[in-house]
Amino acid sequence: IQGERRFRVLTSEADASRQILAEVEWCDEMPAAVPLADRELAPLRELLLQASASAPPSHELRESELQDPSWLSFRLAELIPDPGVKQTLLQMNSGQERLAHLRKLLIPAATAV
Repeated sequence: IQGERRFRVLTSEADASRQILAEVEWCDEMPAAVPLADRELAPLRELLLQASASAPPSHELRESELQDPSWLSFRLAELIPDPGVKQTLLQMNSGQERLAHLRKLLIPAATAV
């Protein structure tokens, strides 16, 4: 199953066949109070392009995806090896918030700007 939309599990239980059933609520992306400037996003886009170039071609990147903060932030979060950091990123409700956090993690000079 390919995830298409984020959700939060409210309740869950296992039935007799051990299949897990859950009540969920959909999570909506929150708009950023102050969006990152394009110059701040360019290094993150470049990182994703570099990572994609070395990976097997499963998806051709489109410019519209690279411009979408939510899409870009989730793809970059996939690259984070630390499960705790990755979980923190995936629980954020804003693509811009994820990108700002990723920028601090992945771009060494980002904290000085």
